[in-house]
Amino acid sequence: MCDNVDGAATCVSTFACNALNAALKKAAGKPDTGFLKPEYGLWKMENDPFLNRPLVIIGETCILALTVISYILPKKDHLVPIFQEALAENIDMIIQREQLLPDSTVDMVAANVILRARFSLMLGYYADMLFQQHADAFNKTMKFLFESVGYELQHESVVTLQSIDTLCTIVSDADLAPRLDPILGEIIAILN
Repeated sequence: MCDNVDGAATCVSTFACNALNAALKKAAGKPDTGFLKPEYGLWKMENDPFLNRPLVIIGETCILALTVISYILPKKDHLVPIFQEALAENIDMIIQREQLLPDSTVDMVAANVILRARFSLMLGYYADMLFQQHADAFNKTMKFLFESVGYELQHESVVTLQSIDTLCTIVSDADLAPRLDPILGEIIAILN
């Protein structure tokens, strides 16, 4: 669709970033900062069935949608800052092991694991360009990946396996490996 419909990449990525931001801000009990331009908003879709799903489901679905369009989003200079800002502002919510808001309609432990696994998958596609302007978010993300390798709980094994795959991509990228230098000591401590 993004290859053949003008504006589809913009529509999908800005909607996914805006919905992700709104859902995670709400889950954290924070106001939506509205960093996205109003024209890229949720288009008065507050009553849309998707936006009324559990917040963690909205988050993981948006991350998956952004992963699917990873072949085109980095080529769109006007979308990259929106994408990076949505992730950087919400990095703590995405990578936390504790469940987000309790919800009786969904297994929140499983949903949180899926959110982190989807994020780890997405990192494999965007690692070379992600968080160029957000060093703190990059460092937290890398620590998350290395910490995930040590998860011992059975239900988190999907996060562990995906993080291992993503780390293989990252450490074999000659351009990305130097970005790990500032946190190398912390990475070694995590692996010990």
